[in-house]
Amino acid sequence: MSCSSKSYPVGKPFVYKSSVSLKAPVSIEVRKVMEEQLYNYLDDSLKVQTKAVLGFKRRVDPPIFDSANIERSKTFMKNYFNSLGYYSAKFDTVIVKYDASKPNQIRTEIKFFVSAGKQLKFDSIWYDLKVPELEAIAIETQDKALMKKGEGYSKQVVGQELDRLVSLYRNKGYFKITRANLAAEFDSINNALISLDSDPFLLIKQTQERRINPTVDFRIIQRPGTDSTAFLKYTLGKITIYPEAKIDEDKAGLMADSGLLTSVGSRGVAVRYREGKFTNKTVRRFNTLLPGNLYNEEQYFKTVNAFSQSGSWQQVDVKANTYTDSTDTIPKVDINLFLTPAKQYTLKIDIEGSQNIGRNGVNVLTGSFFGLSVVGNLLNRNFNRSAIQWNSNLRGGVEMSNKNAGIGNSIFQSLLFSAGTTFSIPRLWPPFSTLIKKPGAARTFLNIGGGYNERNNFYTLTNLNIALGFEWKKRTNIWTVKIPNVEFVNLKRSDSLVKLIEQNPNIGYQFNQGLVFGVAVGFQKDISYRRKPNQNTYVRINAEESGLMTGSFIKNTLRFWKLDAEARHSIAFPKSKWAFRLTGGYGRNYENTTETMPFFRQFVAGGPNSMRAWRLRQLGPGSSLTFDTASFKDRLGDIYLEANAEYRFYIAKILGFPVEGALFADIGNIWNRFSQSPLPAGDGVFSFKNLYRDLAVAGGFGIRWDFSYLRVRLDIAYKMKDPVRAGNGWLKKLEYKTPNRLGNRENKNYAIQFGIDYPF
Repeated sequence: MSCSSKSYPVGKPFVYKSSVSLKAPVSIEVRKVMEEQLYNYLDDSLKVQTKAVLGFKRRVDPPIFDSANIERSKTFMKNYFNSLGYYSAKFDTVIVKYDASKPNQIRTEIKFFVSAGKQLKFDSIWYDLKVPELEAIAIETQDKALMKKGEGYSKQVVGQELDRLVSLYRNKGYFKITRANLAAEFDSINNALISLDSDPFLLIKQTQERRINPTVDFRIIQRPGTDSTAFLKYTLGKITIYPEAKIDEDKAGLMADSGLLTSVGSRGVAVRYREGKFTNKTVRRFNTLLPGNLYNEEQYFKTVNAFSQSGSWQQVDVKANTYTDSTDTIPKVDINLFLTPAKQYTLKIDIEGSQNIGRNGVNVLTGSFFGLSVVGNLLNRNFNRSAIQWNSNLRGGVEMSNKNAGIGNSIFQSLLFSAGTTFSIPRLWPPFSTLIKKPGAARTFLNIGGGYNERNNFYTLTNLNIALGFEWKKRTNIWTVKIPNVEFVNLKRSDSLVKLIEQNPNIGYQFNQGLVFGVAVGFQKDISYRRKPNQNTYVRINAEESGLMTGSFIKNTLRFWKLDAEARHSIAFPKSKWAFRLTGGYGRNYENTTETMPFFRQFVAGGPNSMRAWRLRQLGPGSSLTFDTASFKDRLGDIYLEANAEYRFYIAKILGFPVEGALFADIGNIWNRFSQSPLPAGDGVFSFKNLYRDLAVAGGFGIRWDFSYLRVRLDIAYKMKDPVRAGNGWLKKLEYKTPNRLGNRENKNYAIQFGIDYPF
């Protein structure tokens, strides 16, 4: 990528390039982040300002070089080092190079070479708080302190420890205490060094050790001069909720309005309203603040978040008032909650273009490459005045494909209709309401839906589903249980499909139908790392079973179980990011252990979100050639394994929207558990012995254009290792097409995938 200058000073040295090279005892990724941050600490007159135009960088108004700005930049960078505990950082050298080879230009390049030195480590940490309870709380929870003996010092860690203590205290009734009321003092001097009784030889040894491994002692204190009311405990006084407040309404005037209706519950919580848009019972159900209890910040935020996340209110404002009652010496705080209702009804009609990228749904055999549909969606945010979200949708569309995707010469492969409705109730119903103690956000939902899919000259598929679900959150863990989880699938085969099955009997195993009646459980977790804030991990696990309890007495119940899981990890840098994913699944039909799972619960690979060098459902199972040579080429399996890696990097802004590039690699496949007659023994079956041969490998390059509301993605992928090739499948030379190991069919070695948002 080229980079040119614009509006440069004629005949004067100007900043053309500047960089920072750091030497520090840290990992490569941490060093890279530190170098980026050090560059940001340069004086503005040493930074190169650029503007991206159609993917090309152009320097804009480069500043005149002034050597005085080097010293100013050193000061800024030293302050940055000090904030991280590097007090012995030094500048090994600063190189300034002049280049006058261009007419009328004196380009100047500045390079800083910096050594961070040793990072200060925490040694002794103690609490010296005048209020006995505050000190007792700190000591009791010291094992959870963020400052640990022997770990690296930074101002950020000290600040996080103060925030942790403030949060603990505010959960114990200290309503007014803030981080400004606490202070952290540190002492890097060893008292033994100034003691008259110390052994001089021991002092010399300790002095040398501290030079090698510098340490610091820390003490948490109450900040002198702080208002004494900050260290008082407060109980909750009046709790008043205004569920119909207007967004621009004067809150003091609303509190003084005598025309409002008032309802006081059995636990003393008052609801004041005009029209009764919400039942009083519904409003109180979101609240966990009760008069007479000690103030608890956790309960406060739980209440505010419950109203905010319900969807029935668009804004929550809070006004608190502290006082001391004349009949009681304990200070109190009144809480007034002003809730602005959201618009009750929303109707949306969209025209959508989409790809069928599902891995395990009923649409797994639609054979689509591109779909065009009209979608109508009606949302009621306050059904039955109970803050219940009622969402209904109606969809109709067609799916198009190339001629190789299915049967017949028509580009229109499928006609689809679907309808569904969901009731989301903002609380848990029994038995989960009693089994789950103190959940965070929680809801009970009822899904009802159905669909009709007519695939041209192939089959007609109808499905009906209903599920009663329970979802709750605890910290960063989200649990979902659907019980019962019911789905009925009916498949009507066309004459063409019947003939196809007669020619390829094994395909018949993929077209089973019946009733799913069981339980589905899901788990999600987001993991952030305190010591590595640029990293994040996401974990998802789903389990489903059908027919275990009901298969013996409900006719046509399909009996199977399946498990699938996914783990993602990302490492973010200022202008780039590493993203990794590992995912897999296993399913088993336990009514007849030699058969596959129902086709609409099997796994597939390929497409824009999976193995991107293969089209959707065109990879696997294993290294089998059966589907590679058959007229019907959809591949499904009971076992799935895949790993992906992407390096994403910023390129430029085009039309005001950022464009990213990505280098990626995919590896994986699907398999069956047993060979299906009349397939050869072991054909497409998973085995550790053949795992290396069966794994497919692809690599490629992608572009992502982020329009804020929509991220468009285009990936070009190439098959590095194709299991149907001869040998182990590795590509021996760059080719547009490569024959399979029998030499009777040539497969394209590349694929262009269009997608929406990131693949993972």
